[in-house]
Amino acid sequence: MAKLQGNAERDQKAIASLMSLGWRVLCVWECATREMQNQQLGELILDWIHGDEPFAEIGMPASK
Repeated sequence: MAKLQGNAERDQKAIASLMSLGWRVLCVWECATREMQNQQLGELILDWIHGDEPFAEIGMPASK
């Protein structure tokens, strides 16, 4: 459990760091790559690319 908490904290720091540098961040969780068809996943990614949201996630890790 401590390892997962450490991973989540590290991920949040990395996301915050990228966003502070002006990057937009899209997290695509592995579960999404297994559960969605490639076309559906691709459409979600393209929608985000063409949008203006600074952060988004596709799929959710089991611990969330």
